[in-house]
Amino acid sequence: MKALVVTKPGELKVKELPEPEMGEYEAKCEMLYGATCAGTDLSVIDGKFAWHVDYPCIIGHESIGRVVEVGSKVRNFKVGDLIARVYTKETGGVNLAWGGMAEIGMAVDWKAMWADGIEREKWDYFRVNQVIPEGVISPEDAVMIITWRENMSWINRMGVAEGEKVLVAGSGANGISIAACAAIKGAEVVVIGNES
Repeated sequence: MKALVVTKPGELKVKELPEPEMGEYEAKCEMLYGATCAGTDLSVIDGKFAWHVDYPCIIGHESIGRVVEVGSKVRNFKVGDLIARVYTKETGGVNLAWGGMAEIGMAVDWKAMWADGIEREKWDYFRVNQVIPEGVISPEDAVMIITWRENMSWINRMGVAEGEKVLVAGSGANGISIAACAAIKGAEVVVIGNES
């Protein structure tokens, strides 16, 4: 499979890697779309991410995939499902920085793991693997679900509430998303655009 690999800070290459093996609680997905996160992915590429990164690595946490095969213990995904935030596995000596920028990815059936009594630390991270209802949003637009979820999480952590004033500096995709999330919470929003 092909994957977008940060071989070292400042260097990106498309590499041919072995397809990862699917586990019993995993659903193998054909990766359809991935967006480059202005925070996470660009920081990994620049070598400035806040946490340690093992290079070479596959970037991408804003990814959407379609299930093509399911593991023996998968009960909550089926072939054809559209899944948010699909990742790939370490393969061919290449590590992950989320790993969504690859042709093949995996989604973890964390609900089945939870129901089967597997300890939380083994599935908690994968709660972001969610089925996107068919026909509600196109796959190419669905990749933004990850950005929207993260921005709403940020608004909630900031404690934004009804009647408060929020200033958003910037009118890019994240700025617009943050403004919308603040408005959903009932805040009065002011957006400042970038000068060009």
